[in-house]
Amino acid sequence: MPKLLEYKELRERVWGQAEAIEHPDGGTVWLRPPESSEIPVLRDLLHTEITPGAGTLDTMTKVFAHNRDSFWLIEQLSLSGGAPSVIGFYSFLPLNAEGRAALEAHTLNTIDPPLSLLAPFGEAPAALYIWAIVARRLMRRLMPSIARAMGLLYADAPIFARVATEDGRKAGIGTGFSASAGAPEIQLGSLIQLPPWSKGGALA
Repeated sequence: MPKLLEYKELRERVWGQAEAIEHPDGGTVWLRPPESSEIPVLRDLLHTEITPGAGTLDTMTKVFAHNRDSFWLIEQLSLSGGAPSVIGFYSFLPLNAEGRAALEAHTLNTIDPPLSLLAPFGEAPAALYIWAIVARRLMRRLMPSIARAMGLLYADAPIFARVATEDGRKAGIGTGFSASAGAPEIQLGSLIQLPPWSKGGALA
């Protein structure tokens, strides 16, 4: 089994091909920030890999403009070389204190989130909500990479997600999530939580 990146102290933001790990099907993968012109590519991946009803280009564009750390591309370089291709992404809602309170009260509109509830770029969030991930066979492998890419500004934010599918429920359990708000177990529809990256969330 390919060795995963070991956890390192979150001293700086690092990403790109120098941080590449092996893809289970061959080649290498890494993370990088997208350009604004690439948000439609991510929207297309979201609609192809998850559901055509997930997210709109307008919503994704406005969230990215508010905080560009909301999106991170996954690029792959195949064994045959050539140009790397975009094969997936991570996306987050970096919530401020009011946004976190709304999430935990189940009143946050995660389909079209108000920008007033999101921390702007350069501001430490009160929580990170996993908005969407397209990362077939790579989610756990790239968790240390995403933590290092986002760096110290995000290191102390607890990480939340909502379970939408059975595959998502299994992935959440496998990645170390626990049910939030004292619920006894993770079910479809559950709000689930990881510790902050500074405390080893998904990195052990």
